[in-house]
Amino acid sequence: MIVGAVSGASSVSETTATGVNYFKTGEDPPLKADSEYPDWLWTIPEPPSSLFTLERKYSDDDVLTDENYEDIQRMVKLQNIREIKDLNAIKAKK
Repeated sequence: MIVGAVSGASSVSETTATGVNYFKTGEDPPLKADSEYPDWLWTIPEPPSSLFTLERKYSDDDVLTDENYEDIQRMVKLQNIREIKDLNAIKAKK
């Protein structure tokens, strides 16, 4: 079952998508069985990992493999961005 993210709601129901209704009048829609939702819904990717998460996941002695290539590539890119921002901040203070 899909459980909707609820902010500030007093209760979460296993039968309705709590907090999904955005109309002033009306009710939250009922949840359906997983098989009743379109297949593409289950292939929505998760957001990319943050630099902090990637640095914790991979240490300096990890070997580059096909499985972790994209993660390490993203980690290097984010490290470069962080370094550029740090250098720009130092230059701006002068």
